[in-house]
Amino acid sequence: MVFTKFDGSSFIFEPTANFVGTYVLTIQLTDNNASPKSRTYKLKVHVSLLITEPTLTDEEKALLSANLRGNLRAKVYRVNQLGEVTVQFNEAMLIP
Repeated sequence: MVFTKFDGSSFIFEPTANFVGTYVLTIQLTDNNASPKSRTYKLKVHVSLLITEPTLTDEEKALLSANLRGNLRAKVYRVNQLGEVTVQFNEAMLIP
């Protein structure tokens, strides 16, 4: 199975969950001269799961709304090289 396509001008990446991991993409560029020269580039591609927002029931929404009242504070604890953010809250949170 392949999750990368080239349409002639752009690469299109459409991985599914079974492709999570790190891959090396090798691209070779060659000119059209009488004595063509080429150069090869290797790029790392990291595929991670896309986290989607869950669909909540009305009961879960009410529970969340009730638990968000008060003095909840949050701060950004860490941002990694992939842009993933870890948020630290001042009190424990209920997760439905």
